[in-house]
Amino acid sequence: SSSAIGGRWRSASRMSDVARRIAHTLKARANTVGVRGIATLTHQMEDILQALAQHEALPNRALAETLLNAADCLESMSESLLGMSAPPSQAQAVLQEVLDWANRIDRYGIPADDDAPSPVAAQPTPVASVEAEAEADSAAPATGSTTAPEATLRVPAHLVDELLRLVGESIILTGQVQEQVRKTVAHTRSVMGQNRLFLQLTNELEQLVDIRNVSSPLSRSIQRGDFDPLELEQYNELNTVTHRLVEAVTDTRELDRAIADNLSTLDSLLVDQSRLHRESQEAVLRTRMVPIQSIVPRLQRSVRQTCRLVDKEAELTVRGADTPVDSNVLNDMVDPLMHILRNAVDHGIESPAERQRLGKPPVGHIELQVLREGNAIVIRCQDDGAGLNLDIIRQTALERGLISADQMLEDEALIRLILLPGFSTRGAATQTSGRGIGMDMVYSRLLEMKGSLHIQSKPGAGCLMEMRLPVTLIATHALLVRLQGRLYALSDRGIEQILYPGAGTIQRLGKITTYQVGEAIYELSSLETLLNLPTDQRSQHRAEPPALLVREETGVIRAVLTQEVVDSRDLVVKPLGRYVPKINGVVGATILGDGSVAPVLDLPELLRTPVLLQTASADQSTSPTASAPRRQTALAVDDSLSARRSLAQFAQDAGLEVRTARDGLEAVEIINRKRPDIVLADLEMPRMNGLELAAHLRANQATKDLPVIMITSRSTDKHRLEAERAGVNVYVTKPFVEDELLGHIKKLLHPS
Repeated sequence: SSSAIGGRWRSASRMSDVARRIAHTLKARANTVGVRGIATLTHQMEDILQALAQHEALPNRALAETLLNAADCLESMSESLLGMSAPPSQAQAVLQEVLDWANRIDRYGIPADDDAPSPVAAQPTPVASVEAEAEADSAAPATGSTTAPEATLRVPAHLVDELLRLVGESIILTGQVQEQVRKTVAHTRSVMGQNRLFLQLTNELEQLVDIRNVSSPLSRSIQRGDFDPLELEQYNELNTVTHRLVEAVTDTRELDRAIADNLSTLDSLLVDQSRLHRESQEAVLRTRMVPIQSIVPRLQRSVRQTCRLVDKEAELTVRGADTPVDSNVLNDMVDPLMHILRNAVDHGIESPAERQRLGKPPVGHIELQVLREGNAIVIRCQDDGAGLNLDIIRQTALERGLISADQMLEDEALIRLILLPGFSTRGAATQTSGRGIGMDMVYSRLLEMKGSLHIQSKPGAGCLMEMRLPVTLIATHALLVRLQGRLYALSDRGIEQILYPGAGTIQRLGKITTYQVGEAIYELSSLETLLNLPTDQRSQHRAEPPALLVREETGVIRAVLTQEVVDSRDLVVKPLGRYVPKINGVVGATILGDGSVAPVLDLPELLRTPVLLQTASADQSTSPTASAPRRQTALAVDDSLSARRSLAQFAQDAGLEVRTARDGLEAVEIINRKRPDIVLADLEMPRMNGLELAAHLRANQATKDLPVIMITSRSTDKHRLEAERAGVNVYVTKPFVEDELLGHIKKLLHPS
């Protein structure tokens, strides 16, 4: 209708005014700083826009294309000044074209209306989005007149990085405090259990004293003969001490409860503090976040330039342009995005004549959708072109020897071939394609950024490329798993599901091990194999371990067995540093609550390229797994908890695997299950002392040669002689000298 056309004309006029103001401002600022090229080009553009405004006219298609070319050239110049790209090679040609139009308008005036298409058709499709932005800009002062503009500050990037580092250190420290609180709570529960045992023993002692009339001879001598103990309570020193013990135990129990309440309150406060730290980290991260909108002009310019090179028409629509992304992530994904868009125009979008023949609009459509899903940024690029030609891809793969003639591949596997280095379906190289380095570069960059790429194509209906990238590369949500006594952090990237032990069935199909859950069958790997660790012999006697379902970059889901899933938490990931070479599958390292350092692993990358954590010499014919030495085991036997822990820590520091027992009887049970390499035993213990333990070991055929070191506070010759008769190899008195004891251990374990 005429009213709609008039509305579009008014909108275009407002857009022209905005463009003229921008050109004038840019010209003035370029002159101020002495950038003559930008100043000259914008001056000529301003003259043309001024003439159009005076005659209330819109440019015809040719003039509009020239102005768009000039705008793209200005953007390239600006990016060159910022060091983001090389100077535009066509700058002089663009300036000459603008000058020709300015001279023509000066001599002959604005092109006649007959030369200009209708207001709707005169505007190239990408300008429609600019027009909407111009309307929003013109409406902004009206809506913003009642709201004061938000104050902003310029903060150096290194200062933001330092704030993030400090917040990360605070999160790590809070986690360590929480771990210490958890340990203190566990110790408090142990103390409460000991107090309950102490109370029970005290009650038994009280019964012996009061009910069974167990007392000292002196107390019996002073008893009154005319009263029976049941008729009158007789108190002596033993009774008094017993009652004081009962009262002390009761008071200790009350103190334990108060300590437990205080620890519970402290734990709640630490949870709140941890939440505030995470919020602080997110707030600091937002200072590094920039919207996708900041790169949309470059993407639109790339589409326009590609359309000119291949003589096609296409429009780009961006949805979710206000989604914030880490600036480092955004800068790294600009080039992959631009290449995907160029591919969509060059390989996907058909020519206008072909599209009309197929019943499609002459102008192709590319939609770029950006959204956030959890800790990932999802970017979907969908075009309405011809889609991928699988027949040509297969033919190219056959010609290059990538597949055999009798090899049948599914469509998804054929599509993944375009990601191989040097793969191209074009016979000759052009300015836009044919070199075989495009999609390979895109995929490699995504893998470096810990991202993934999924491709779907329908013949005649276009192609969808979906990229998943982390929101930020600073922190990650991870699973803590225990493997052979060590903790590893598994980044949650790609982890689809955690399966409890026994949820599936392990089967062997030829050379492949599978994991079946219901009707689904997945290829199975173990985390030990992926990390190339020695096989734990004890795993054969354990119950079936839990499994993780992991989605690879190709979209295939595989199962990974792990020994134990301990916890799930947010972790601050620290880089390994420039002195550590790149290790496949290792994102970095994190500091756990107990202060230990755990590697952060990326399972999709591990499945793609297993890591080699151990090396073997060049002349080894066996694998590192087979040649890995077995850790020797020590059994520490002592009835004192502190002495037992101290002895176990000493043996661990000496490189031994340690087990502990409270007395000789418990030690015999442990030795019967698995024979240690050496026994470190105390002399005086309940139920079975050290002498009895040594005699038992020497009488048993399986343990008669087991080395025994006795560590005791008894230093008399009588005790030494009894120990020698019982079969003790070395007799050491407390407090022992660590170097001396270590020498005895090495001598007994390695007699040669």
